[in-house]
Amino acid sequence: MYGDGVGNVYYGIDIWEEAEKSWDLLRKTLKSSQYIEIKYEDLLDDVQKGLTIICDFLGVEYSGHMMDYAKKSSYDLPNKNCSYQWKTKYSKRELQLIEGKVSEMLLERGYELSGYPSMLPNRFEKFILMMKNKNFRIRYQIQKYGLRLFIKNILANKLGITLWRNECKHRINVIDINGLK
Repeated sequence: MYGDGVGNVYYGIDIWEEAEKSWDLLRKTLKSSQYIEIKYEDLLDDVQKGLTIICDFLGVEYSGHMMDYAKKSSYDLPNKNCSYQWKTKYSKRELQLIEGKVSEMLLERGYELSGYPSMLPNRFEKFILMMKNKNFRIRYQIQKYGLRLFIKNILANKLGITLWRNECKHRINVIDINGLK
């Protein structure tokens, strides 16, 4: 729905925001010659051009075979139709919630806002969003890992039993890895 284990856009946007904030901190420690930035939508617009820029930066030659990964992984080839999909995929209220949380960051990164007034949820709506998110995450994890492993993992973490917790994490990692092509 909104990515691995996230039940609504209000919480899903936190993943993007955290990644962007982490990048902002890291970028401050680097020289401009040590990194490049390519906007996702620009990469989708012309994948070969974007990958050529990245390859040049890395000092390797671009090859069309780079796109063969889709045959051996669970990742699809880039789809130009995914460009700016967040603007059309979500309802007016969802866009207001997104922009209520991250409008400044969107503008800093060159994105246009929807034109709807940015809004944050009131206490009741925030509670409902939190409960829906929690419900989705629990159902997602039970479906993916099974009820037994789900419960074992919770107990191992709550009780702080390191060996048991590590065993659960290992089993979860195996399931995640096996879910990839």
